[in-house]
Amino acid sequence: MTVHGITKDIAENIEQEIGKINLDSIHQQEWGGLNKVPYSEKVAIMSYYIFTAANSCLNFIEKEFKIKLTRKWGLFRKQALTPLGEEFLAECVIFWHYLIDKYLFLHAGKEKRDNFMDELQRITIEDLPTGSKKYMINYNERMVEYAKYPKDIVPSDELKESVLWHFGKKMSEKFGDFLVIHIYIFYYTRIVELNAKKFCEYL
Repeated sequence: MTVHGITKDIAENIEQEIGKINLDSIHQQEWGGLNKVPYSEKVAIMSYYIFTAANSCLNFIEKEFKIKLTRKWGLFRKQALTPLGEEFLAECVIFWHYLIDKYLFLHAGKEKRDNFMDELQRITIEDLPTGSKKYMINYNERMVEYAKYPKDIVPSDELKESVLWHFGKKMSEKFGDFLVIHIYIFYYTRIVELNAKKFCEYL
């Protein structure tokens, strides 16, 4: 098992699949083996998937805007997040938690939603980089904030009513041009949303 509570093979598969993604396609992973996986590991897999997608989105944004979200440190030049990168990562993770929470409540019921989200939040806090953990204090506040927006991903003529528009606008104020930020946020949100819906069939 890895520190994320999942096997190395599963972790590597998630990393490879997300690494293949480009802006011309929306990828949906095959989750067929999940029915044989223990519940706690299922939650850990979803947590790692979100975490990996957030890291991938962060790397694209850093390259696009030439802003320092990561840094190299130590003898082996390991990659770590800058304070701005820690905030970006945490905000993406919290936003995607909100969408998964909402989907589970609507399609799996309150009990399954509560059990899954409690475990997902616990695992996420354990796995986040130390600097990102402090932003999790905003978790409940963000859930209330995003719930004010009645629609998630909507047709372009209604976009300003969506929570996705609100999130993209808020992130662009700190991290870069709204249009480009929104494209990447939309893209990775679709990836997480599609895979979370498929994943939830195995809960």
